[in-house]
This record gives sequence, structure tokens and C-alpha cells, in this order.
Amino acid sequence: MPFNPGVVQYMRDELVNIGVKELTTPEEVENWFSSLKDGILIFNSMCGCTGSVARAAIRIAVENSDKRVSMASVFAGQDIEATKTARDKISELPPSSPSIVFFKNGKVAYFMKREEIQGRPEEEVADTIKELIEKFY
Repeated sequence: MPFNPGVVQYMRDELVNIGVKELTTPEEVENWFSSLKDGILIFNSMCGCTGSVARAAIRIAVENSDKRVSMASVFAGQDIEATKTARDKISELPPSSPSIVFFKNGKVAYFMKREEIQGRPEEEVADTIKELIEKFY
């Protein structure tokens, strides 16, 4: 069952405030994927430490990159149907949240799963994200 929306709003805002499009319905997910060429899909998460590290790392990477790329997010455990639709679109990947999926030419180019975020400092994760942005876009 999702948490009270007010409790998680700041977690949504952290990404929306840096230009990440929030996908909250299956229809929004379908629309994003239908026009996808290059982009990043973030599986946002309530998970305390790892979720906050992922969001901070994305912000740091975006702020320190000259590249601009389409970014969207679904909130695992909150927007349940939107998350399910997104996961169905990349069914070859295991469910993982938080996680970050990098797409190039409409295909998965890299999947940064929770294990690559958890236990690492946000600056280190941000460096990895920035390197991936530079590599793929």
C-alpha cells in the first residue's frame, strides 16, 4: 500500500525540480516509451538511504553535465500501476528500486540497479551517472 502522498512529495520534487518528468499513470508511461529514442528512466524509491543517494546523485550528475537528455521517473511502491507498466516494458531486467535505466536508440544501453547505488557515496554514484550520460548521449 502506498504511503501518504504528503510524506513522499519531497522525494518526487527532488527529481521534478531538476527536469525529470514524473510518470504517474500507465498511460503516461506508454506515451513516454512510444516516443523514446534516447533517455533515462528512474525508478524512484521510498527506500531511505539508497533512494536519497540515487536522487542526489542524479541531481549532481545533471548539474555537472553539459549534455541534456530526456529523463522520466516512476515511483516504485507509490504509483503502482505506472511502475508495473514501466517494468513490463523492460521485462528482461529484474525489478530493482531505486534503479536507473539508460536508453539509447530506444534500447536499454545500461541498467544501474540498486546494488550499484547502495552503500556508495552520492558523489561516487553521480560520477558513474555522469560518465554514462557522456558515453551514451
